[in-house]
Amino acid sequence: MISTTSYFSISVPLIRENLRRFWVIPVFGFLAYFFTGVFPLLMAGEDSYSIRSYLQTTLDLRNPGFLIYACLFPLIASAMLFRYLHAPGSVSVMHALPFTRRSLFNSHYLSGLILAGLPVLATGVLFLCIGAPPLPPEAVADSASGYPWELFSPLHMLHWLGMSLLLVIFLYTLCVLSAIVTGNMPMHLICSALLNALLPALFFIGAAYCDRQLFGFPTLGLALSGIVNLSPLISFPVSAGQPGAPAVVAYILVILVLYAVTMLLYTKKPLERAGDSLSFRFMDVIVCYFIALLGMTALAFYFEDAMGGGTVSFYIGLAVGTLIAFFLARIIIKRTVRVWGRETWIQLGAYALAVALFLTGLQFDLFGYERRIPVAERVQSFSINPNMLSLSNGKIVYDYWSSAGYAGFQDPVNLRAIMAFHQRITENKASLRGADNDGDIRTNELQLRYTLSGVIGTSMNREWTLPWSFTRGDESLKTLVESAEFKELNRILTPEYPEPESVKFSQYGVMLDVNLSLAERRAFLACVEKDMRLETYAQFTDLANPLLMLDITLVDKLAGRADPRNRYVSVSVPRHYANSVAWLQENGYYEQILQQDESISSVTLVHYVYGEDPYNPYIASSTERYSFDDPALVRAALAQGESTFLNYRDRWELQFTVPGLSDSRGDSYYGADEDGSYFNYALYLNEGNPLLAQLEGNPLLERLPDSQ
Repeated sequence: MISTTSYFSISVPLIRENLRRFWVIPVFGFLAYFFTGVFPLLMAGEDSYSIRSYLQTTLDLRNPGFLIYACLFPLIASAMLFRYLHAPGSVSVMHALPFTRRSLFNSHYLSGLILAGLPVLATGVLFLCIGAPPLPPEAVADSASGYPWELFSPLHMLHWLGMSLLLVIFLYTLCVLSAIVTGNMPMHLICSALLNALLPALFFIGAAYCDRQLFGFPTLGLALSGIVNLSPLISFPVSAGQPGAPAVVAYILVILVLYAVTMLLYTKKPLERAGDSLSFRFMDVIVCYFIALLGMTALAFYFEDAMGGGTVSFYIGLAVGTLIAFFLARIIIKRTVRVWGRETWIQLGAYALAVALFLTGLQFDLFGYERRIPVAERVQSFSINPNMLSLSNGKIVYDYWSSAGYAGFQDPVNLRAIMAFHQRITENKASLRGADNDGDIRTNELQLRYTLSGVIGTSMNREWTLPWSFTRGDESLKTLVESAEFKELNRILTPEYPEPESVKFSQYGVMLDVNLSLAERRAFLACVEKDMRLETYAQFTDLANPLLMLDITLVDKLAGRADPRNRYVSVSVPRHYANSVAWLQENGYYEQILQQDESISSVTLVHYVYGEDPYNPYIASSTERYSFDDPALVRAALAQGESTFLNYRDRWELQFTVPGLSDSRGDSYYGADEDGSYFNYALYLNEGNPLLAQLEGNPLLERLPDSQ
């Protein structure tokens, strides 16, 4: 029986000899790290505060040079220490020495770990020795702002050192695994690169198939977050060196598993295959399957896209891509075109069967993914993307720079409402599926995320593209939008941003000459927020052209920042905001707003009809055109016209010219009428709009020549 000690036996003389032979690796590694990270800090001297952005990038593990070195030097170390495995003569001599295979592997593995890790360790020690640079006076206030100067504290430096060493060890272990399973140096280098991308590639391919087949699969969010967490080479820079304790523990466990698997493979490695492309026969099958998967996926999605998105094209691509990629991989690995034997067809049949079972499971939802709704007792909170709830510009308050979903809906009533809406979606999936491919109707993308209770905490994500007609009158969304919790989240002024620095009025894209004092800004926004709280779901989803738009600048002045960060929000003031309209009237601004409406003297009503010509489905096959200049009718059109259309193929459009807008956007921002007159703004009349009935047969409308 083999003792436990023998699994971890090493040869100190062999390690010492390896370090003596390959000392140049850590020396050049240290010089690379030094001139990329330490040298700029030394050159800055007392003015090191001026390069704080570069230092933050470095210590957040986002420095491109450091990331390249973390890949390069572990690869060089593994290639030098295990190159004897790739030459028949060297491998025989090395294994004739009085060492067990485990001892040889452990000694070389530890040697390479020292060679690859020493530059990082030395750089970390230098950073700690230099210590925090002197701070100018403004740094004290700035430490709470965009560049937290605490990043150069000893604790932060130790964190950088630990994360950098973990990254190097992870990548080095992958490189050693590549050296064991390959039979020559070129294949070792190729395999090292592929192993780093293997899991992210497999995850991305799986996400692509799930997105195509599963209704509600959150492609972008889930795929990106999953890929980020699969490798520290990706997750460390993305998370600014803060991947979280669960991820760190997972990476350590993966390293231990990879180490055990690599040592096992080393002890079983057939030495006679030194010089071959791959050292193990099972690797031939794995590589063939992986290449077949890549070729199959690429050709299937290409055929589907190039041939109009048909299912038949997709499956033709699957079959053709599999055959081409699989047999090409067999020819390359076997280094012969004679690959038509029984073994090849058995492997191809097994691969085809696995693919068929996988696609069948997705097609018929055998795993229950589309039907799954979480148990209410496990849901701690949920979030949805804000722009899903309203097509009207300005009904949702969020920064210009971010469209992130609201976090932390926890009210049990809202939870039941969103789960009821989720249930309604699953019950109507047959009619809703494919809405994202219908560019003719207005849709909203719903991104729903449940935060579930668990040991660490898990989440459930769904993403659907839903017609606006499906969401507009939904009772569950009505409950959510009219709840106190939603109203509290959908606020303009917050504890972090309590003061409006400026409030600018605009109408039809033209900025109005209105300057509010601080007292007026506070009073007016208080009225707007009161109206937002009183707004019903029917009013919230109303698409009518708003009275005006507000561009608001909010400044955080409570955190003691030397350079406060502004927050910009844009909200609308609909005509049904009674408190806001009353304030504007009382303070003399309402008449100025009405002047903009009164400056529009005439409107052209155009009815576009598309799709009658199958060869040109997106060119209007016919139009009806009317013009009217009656002041009352023009005012009604501006008040009841809607900000977006719901049906592209059959839509009524209100076209007019806004004085002042053409100066900044050009006379033909939208286009020109048949008679050469230009319009620079448009509103729409969707089905059910009462103005359509009012305009039908109205003698005040003048029929213009139709265009064909």
